[in-house]
Amino acid sequence: MNATTAICGHSTTAVGSPLSFARFECQNTLCLKCQENYTLIHTSAPVGYDGFGTKIVKSFSGEINGKLLRAVMIENKHLEWQTQRYMSGLHEAIGINWYFHWIGNGMIADSKWLEELKAK
Repeated sequence: MNATTAICGHSTTAVGSPLSFARFECQNTLCLKCQENYTLIHTSAPVGYDGFGTKIVKSFSGEINGKLLRAVMIENKHLEWQTQRYMSGLHEAIGINWYFHWIGNGMIADSKWLEELKAK
């Protein structure tokens, strides 16, 4: 994995094969500069569904109905197109408010809880 600097200025890590287009995971999940132009979405869609303007924040952010979720930042000007792409494949596209609401109601198993469970 190669380290580089993202547009926001934070360190990122390249993910993927050197023969394919690399995607970058932002190392700062609370990046205020990214939050200005991006919206955080939790999705169960595979990486192949990601289009332009999409950055992976966390490869595993929870589980809903047996499907693993990952956190992505989507550039606001592509938000509608990208979320519709995820949903066209019957994958989840969950905003941050619903994500925490559903964790509170037990509909989403938080990644921290799942990691603790696996460690036991």
